[in-house]
Amino acid sequence: MSQSTVYLVTGANRGIGFAIVTLLASRPDTVIFAGARNPSGATDLQALAKAHPDRFRVIKVVSADKENNLEAAKEIQRVAGRLDVVIANAGISECIAPALEVPQEEMVKHFEVNVNGPLVLFQSTYSLLKASKTPKFVAISTGLGSITLAGEIDVQVYPYGASRAALNWVARKLHHDFPDLSECTAKRSPHIFLPV
Repeated sequence: MSQSTVYLVTGANRGIGFAIVTLLASRPDTVIFAGARNPSGATDLQALAKAHPDRFRVIKVVSADKENNLEAAKEIQRVAGRLDVVIANAGISECIAPALEVPQEEMVKHFEVNVNGPLVLFQSTYSLLKASKTPKFVAISTGLGSITLAGEIDVQVYPYGASRAALNWVARKLHHDFPDLSECTAKRSPHIFLPV
């Protein structure tokens, strides 16, 4: 395990997260902790773990749940002793509505998962990242969180877009506040919807 790169990927049970862990599993020099809210229900992840039993583990990671994130970090510490790369991918986009109809609770829920979640994950895994020679914390974001592009995006995703814009700020601030990390950034997913 000392020669391997140790990853934690949250939101790994579907979409971009599942694609990331599937790609990582194809590399023999990786150890992967695939985070999911409900590991027992993540059958595709369980199949990957079965195919790579020595280096792929499915663990419970609930976005913004500090106690759970600390428990996950303890498990990673016990098994691997460090994290080289944390990919904060978990997120939600559950409200499409015009500004006058966006429920307040949707804004709060999206900020809890999409902004507070990655920050809590960073807080919980920072000591494991410090044990790496090349620590990286990557928050997956989107062009829908771009303030510059907000006027050009013809999708009514106020909670999602605003929360991803806030995540971009948090990732940028972490980059400056923690120079010991070799990388701390928000990476934009290729999924951006611009008017045709």
